[in-house]
Amino acid sequence: MEASTARDEFKALLDDTLQAITPSVKWRDNGVNVEPEQTFDNKDRDVATAKMSRHVLTRFSPEKVGSLLGVVERRWKERGYKVEFVNPNAPSMQVTTSKGYRLTLTVGGGDERKVASFDVSVDNVKVTDERYPFGYGDPVQTNAAGQPDEQFYFDDPFWSH
Repeated sequence: MEASTARDEFKALLDDTLQAITPSVKWRDNGVNVEPEQTFDNKDRDVATAKMSRHVLTRFSPEKVGSLLGVVERRWKERGYKVEFVNPNAPSMQVTTSKGYRLTLTVGGGDERKVASFDVSVDNVKVTDERYPFGYGDPVQTNAAGQPDEQFYFDDPFWSH
């Protein structure tokens, strides 16, 4: 599989998943990472694992985390994905599609507000010359000093309270 095919499928899978979340949430994508798989003696193979993350910028109250997991789990089951695990204690879940794509939802953060991240990956992608062949993803917000603001999140009247 070409890296561009993986990227297109990643976006379609993530778009479909996030469409199930209502009210909708804000998010940003990281770039597609294409990392060569290695042999037992640490030599690069001619295939790679491609990965992409979509970070949800909407904060979740602890009371709404279960609702988020439920919405996403229902969508993934509707699509026929195989549930690999669901962990309500360290909120996360992973599924595999019939084409071998792995989707993971992880929720973390402090006691007051939680943040979520979706990861998708697939194996057997052709190795590319660059680790991030399509760039690093959406621009990161900046703070007042013009530095990257990795903690730029939004409150939502439903999800955050």
